[in-house]
Amino acid sequence: MEKLDLTKKYKAYFTAKTQPEIVDIEKASFIALRGKGDPSGEVFAKTIEAMYSTAYTIKFACKAKGKDFVVSKLEGQWWFDATRFTGQTMNSAAVEVPRSEWEYRLLIRMPDFVTAEHMEAAKSTVTGQKEYREPLISNGIL
Repeated sequence: MEKLDLTKKYKAYFTAKTQPEIVDIEKASFIALRGKGDPSGEVFAKTIEAMYSTAYTIKFACKAKGKDFVVSKLEGQWWFDATRFTGQTMNSAAVEVPRSEWEYRLLIRMPDFVTAEHMEAAKSTVTGQKEYREPLISNGIL
């Protein structure tokens, strides 16, 4: 069985250059979670653990059916409420905006053959585990 590696297949998507550039990215599926809070906090760490647990639950379900893949790299998008913290730039925000006010979206790209049913089954499995459920609920993710 051949293992799909999205990082190798979509190098332009996963490779950063030293200079910004516009890259056309085709439609893709992701596991994604949104949250708010300090990235050095316990809730954020549990969020990442839950993301990877979900991704690997999906991976092993697909592998059992003959479609294996490498779990992709975690991606993060960060922002803050610009109306509350007016006048902040991307350079100053990291110091001036309290980390508890940082908002984020975490993503892990999934292969095209991963279905909504795979996602729901994995989500149910992972959120049924107390160590993930409580921090995700307290962060407003579930």
